[in-house]
Amino acid sequence: MGEGPGILEDVIAPLGRDRFVSDYWTKSHLHLKGQKGRFTPLLPWDELNDILEWHQPSPQHLRLYQDGRQIDPGRFIDHQGAEPRLNAGALIAALSQGASLVMDNVQSIVPRVAKLAAALQADFQAPTLVNLYAGWGKHKAFNLHWDAQEVFILQISGRKHWQVYAPTHIHPLKDDPDQVPEPSGPPLWTGILEDGDMLYMPRGYWHLVTPLDEPSLHLNFALEPPDSADFLRWWLPRLLSHAELRQYLPLGGDTRVRQDYFASLVQVVTGDGRGRDRPGEFLREWNAYMRAPPHVRLPVGPIEQKTPIGMATRIRLAQRDGLFIECEPGDSTARFRAQGRLYNVAPHFVPALRRLSARDSVTVGELCQGMRQAMAFIALLEGLANDGVILKESACVA
Repeated sequence: MGEGPGILEDVIAPLGRDRFVSDYWTKSHLHLKGQKGRFTPLLPWDELNDILEWHQPSPQHLRLYQDGRQIDPGRFIDHQGAEPRLNAGALIAALSQGASLVMDNVQSIVPRVAKLAAALQADFQAPTLVNLYAGWGKHKAFNLHWDAQEVFILQISGRKHWQVYAPTHIHPLKDDPDQVPEPSGPPLWTGILEDGDMLYMPRGYWHLVTPLDEPSLHLNFALEPPDSADFLRWWLPRLLSHAELRQYLPLGGDTRVRQDYFASLVQVVTGDGRGRDRPGEFLREWNAYMRAPPHVRLPVGPIEQKTPIGMATRIRLAQRDGLFIECEPGDSTARFRAQGRLYNVAPHFVPALRRLSARDSVTVGELCQGMRQAMAFIALLEGLANDGVILKESACVA
């Protein structure tokens, strides 16, 4: 059996990434037909059976729904004894009577799904979670609803009937303070999602999904890119370095006093961003703190980790997509945090450190090319390896 799709291009074939991003990403839904079985290797039925039989069930991650209502987990998860166990008889009975199975965070237990989720996360700078939906009868799991994420639906097996409606609220939030009205017009798209098909829906698109009285299984990849509110939450602590933003609100005085106060705030905010790419700084930090899939490599990993670093040694970050390094022009020291510690390094090491990633390894020789004090940099890398910030790999590993 193959590995299934591992990158965005596999999911949206034959469209192509550039066309998808320019015409559809965050803008419009997209349905693509695909060859039967092309997504099956991600999670075949036999592997789902193994997961249900051998993984400890959790009411937070394993749920049953029918006609918009959640079924009490106590009906199919047995809590008698030292640890919860799945009640297979009750589960199968509920599914045979029209319930749908929902499993959250599938990327945490299925490596092939995790690989694709990590690729989408890297492509769109967005944390990515994967849920599983399986149904058998004619009862829908959920009523008409919308999701607060960008969603890729990959039909693994069987078929389901979909109705997709235009959003009724621009850029809706997960905890939106505004009441989002249901659609009143006809659906944008009505059709059958078949084995091998892909459906993409931007945030806020309403949809209604109905099983077709046959086994059906699909995966839902939900991506949540940073929004303006995320940026403002990041920016505010940096704005507080300005005295104007730390002053009290003017409680007295006339309207003109309050207008002048507000104008001073706007001037500070505008001036803070002048000459600086504040959104770019935010995105660099956002990306640096996104978690990458673990890269363990037993049994050779521990042996390589204690081998002295040479120019041919390949290294990668152990946990994050990158390092967020604070270093302004003229600073005598650059700073970054990793594994709960603050590191102070020479500014001329920053370009090499910013090349480190958990996704790809790089040779120390490439990092040190043209660098002064290369031996001091290697000593820094040895310290980071001892702290578990970076992983060493043999020269032959790509």
